[in-house]
Amino acid sequence: MKVFIPTIMVIIILSLSACNSADYEEDIYIVSDRFFATQMHNIQADYPNFLGRTIQYTGIFVSDEWNGETLYFVIRFDQDCCTPGDTMGLEVYLNDINPVDDFTWVRITGVLEELNIPNFERILRVAATHIEIVEEPGE
Repeated sequence: MKVFIPTIMVIIILSLSACNSADYEEDIYIVSDRFFATQMHNIQADYPNFLGRTIQYTGIFVSDEWNGETLYFVIRFDQDCCTPGDTMGLEVYLNDINPVDDFTWVRITGVLEELNIPNFERILRVAATHIEIVEEPGE
């Protein structure tokens, strides 16, 4: 019995680290379809550990006008028990990448950065390095 408990602990630790490493591909943090809401919440809550890192996720490309400027987002609609219809995702800075049509499913890859705008709370955005049009995910 003394050997059994440490063995189980080692298996649990290795399992957790293996699950965590599955979210990374060549130092890209990949937000999976299955755990999209959880991983997006983690990015928001633990943002200092994600700033400057490359992230990748799939969502719906949308644009919006604010203060005379066009802003772009890659989002998903989060429908849970308490807040149906909320959106979840990040603003996207396109750099020299051309925008796609609104409501097109895309896979965005880019570096997470924080904007410092007076009188606003923390604003996170993805400085895009690549946008790829994809099929709507199945999950």
